[in-house]
Amino acid sequence: MGLLASVSFPEFVDMVEQIPELKNSNVEKRNIALACFSNLMQSVSECAARLAAGFMSQFFGFEKAYMMVGSFVTFYGILYFFICGFGKEFEPEQKADLILYE
Repeated sequence: MGLLASVSFPEFVDMVEQIPELKNSNVEKRNIALACFSNLMQSVSECAARLAAGFMSQFFGFEKAYMMVGSFVTFYGILYFFICGFGKEFEPEQKADLILYE
């Protein structure tokens, strides 16, 4: 969860910055609000995940629930990769030209 949040939060901020109504808003307040919203959603998802894990292991059994969740996470990762890819294209590193003084 930590890896997913740390990777997706900057993209989340970039997407919010592209909204025309929020372009002229206070950047610091906007970023604080986004961080609070991100923390709230992470807390809710952690609570919901524990409850869902308990219900799934009770209903399907531990082994089947473990395989179902693992399959879902793998499918999500593959789907995320195909939709988002690597993000922006990798740019080659620019090297400075060597200047020789006479």
